[in-house]
Amino acid sequence: MLEIYYQNVQGLRTKTASFLKYLSTSNYGIIALTETWLKSGISNMELFDNRYTVYRRDRSSSTNTKSDGGGVILGVSKEISSFRVEAWESDVEDLWVTLHININKIIKKLSICVVYLPPPVKIGTLTHFLDSVDRALNLSDDVIILGDFNLGFIDWRSLNNEVFMTPCNYNNTLGFALIDFMSMNSLKQFNSIGNSDDRFLDLVLSNMSSINVSAPSDSLSKIYANHPSLLLSFEYSKISFLRTRGNTKLNFYKADYVSIIGDLKTIDWNDSLRAHDDVNDMVSKFYKILNTTISKFVPNTTITKSKYPVWFSSSLIKLLAEKEKTRKRYRIYKNPRDEIEYHIIRKRCHKLYDDCYTKYKRNIEASIPNNPKCFWSFIKNRKGGHSSLPSCMKMDNVTAQSSPDIANLFSYQFSSVYTCDESLVGSSTPDDIGNVDGLMSLSFREDEISKKIKGLDTNKGAGPDSIPPIFVKRCRFVLSLPLTIIYNRSLKDGVFPEVWKRSRVVPVYKKGDITDVKNYRPVCILSCFSKLFESVLYPVISKCLDGCIVDEQHGFRKGRSIQTNLMSFVTETCQELDRGRHLAFIQI
Repeated sequence: MLEIYYQNVQGLRTKTASFLKYLSTSNYGIIALTETWLKSGISNMELFDNRYTVYRRDRSSSTNTKSDGGGVILGVSKEISSFRVEAWESDVEDLWVTLHININKIIKKLSICVVYLPPPVKIGTLTHFLDSVDRALNLSDDVIILGDFNLGFIDWRSLNNEVFMTPCNYNNTLGFALIDFMSMNSLKQFNSIGNSDDRFLDLVLSNMSSINVSAPSDSLSKIYANHPSLLLSFEYSKISFLRTRGNTKLNFYKADYVSIIGDLKTIDWNDSLRAHDDVNDMVSKFYKILNTTISKFVPNTTITKSKYPVWFSSSLIKLLAEKEKTRKRYRIYKNPRDEIEYHIIRKRCHKLYDDCYTKYKRNIEASIPNNPKCFWSFIKNRKGGHSSLPSCMKMDNVTAQSSPDIANLFSYQFSSVYTCDESLVGSSTPDDIGNVDGLMSLSFREDEISKKIKGLDTNKGAGPDSIPPIFVKRCRFVLSLPLTIIYNRSLKDGVFPEVWKRSRVVPVYKKGDITDVKNYRPVCILSCFSKLFESVLYPVISKCLDGCIVDEQHGFRKGRSIQTNLMSFVTETCQELDRGRHLAFIQI
């Protein structure tokens, strides 16, 4: 059973905390809201947890001249394959999302639209929206349109116990336009719950044969008399995808480092590494020895990903499961005792949610002096950072729904924005750079490498070689010698190991449509040994280049930044103006 929660919330800007609490303790498949009144300063993560892919259209993206009010939003469970179709959207406040779901054992393309037509509705506005609906009907198997149409003059009545409603008293231009369009496209209106004036401002239109519309037991926001909340439900089955094996990873935090160090101490690194003439062969031998030791003393752990926020305790998760069982039991049997029990459990869930969230924030605040990374992770999450990708992604007119296809889309996008100047490949070193030849004779001592290893950040993750900094740091006294041998050979031969040029590319969401790969930027995760080599070389290379970098260069230099660049610019500008000279500023 797929449940769609709909409500005209009449503003969410002052209700973000309460809305997130009620949503986190509910279990709706899809959430559709109108009149959100949101602006760009409020992120999706302030309203929805990680269970949902959020599609949103604020009033600023429509042609409405009013700056406040309006806005629609649609949250779709990540268990459902979904993507936004902006080509179907009109100039009014409508949002189209397409789902791939299994209805009666047939995989169908279901398009859902949430719309808000601000009053007074004009015939041009209505017909423009209906034109976009017509495009969607031609390209979809089934369509559900729900929202605030503000056409309260139309009376809707249930005749002959039909599940859909029949229109009455629509004798004007707006009424004829809507009803005629519904008749020509086999659309029916399923909302039978009127407002306090027994009017129907919020409509549910669909070409499906049956949709059950009822009052939800779990409201997510304050209910207003003119706009009751609605719960749409119909039978469907999740599409079964190929199951992957349970993901496991090495748990370096529970490794037996005493045995690891003892095992690596028995290795004669000089004989093992210096026997190879090529630095790439040396690195391969180094990894072979390390991986053999790791396989013996580092345990595997199964990766489990919870669909709940990190601050949810096990007690709260169990209580939510009990609440959901009670809710389903009440919907089936309509037992008053189940209803009473449900409301009691719901209150307990909200109380426990507040306690868990308060405790979580206190722990974050207490950890700031010792581990500020937790604080900034919390801020990033609140500002809309995404740690997972939607199940369906697109680029231009291409859509991908499987992991390999999505990875190929990212690969194509990231490679398309990168250009390589072939004229620079293999070019000679400029004459004005300092003593670069000295790098060929440069060598490092074992204690220098050990000191650099000691400064590694153990909170960082592993690179493509799956060896994290915590392993290197805990074993620095036995790893500093082989790394010294490899680094010195690399400098002597002028060859950087090929395996350390590889990276794990992670797409990081920027802004805009979360399903569009163009709204992501690539971040390369390098091997810990590669970054360590860079940190050892950086002071030497920086010293060689200091003489040939102009003083006006502020980017990518230690102790320089945008702030120092602006301060220098303002200082020089003021000095020239004091001398009575004319200035011209050119921005490139």
